[in-house]
Amino acid sequence: MVYISAVSNATPLIYLAKASYLDILRKTYGQIYVCSEVWMEVIRPILHAKPIPKDVPIMLYAKEKGCVSQGCPLEIYLNDPAKVAEKELLTEIQVPIKKK
Repeated sequence: MVYISAVSNATPLIYLAKASYLDILRKTYGQIYVCSEVWMEVIRPILHAKPIPKDVPIMLYAKEKGCVSQGCPLEIYLNDPAKVAEKELLTEIQVPIKKK
């Protein structure tokens, strides 16, 4: 098997990690290159103990039920961000999934 190198931004790394599929990159590419800013964006929540993004529990639940993510989650506002305080915002998170 011939391995090639790749360059990545933060988004694919974050979502593959959330879905526990970072091994796909390891199996596909010999090396993944990221700039220091991208690396910091990927590990910042771990380093600074930021709250877990809202979609992580949903993706973990889906994986537990035998489903895999089919794309990026979509966050839909249920009330108008221009009319309510940030702490009063209501959202719905939709994650496209399919059965394995």
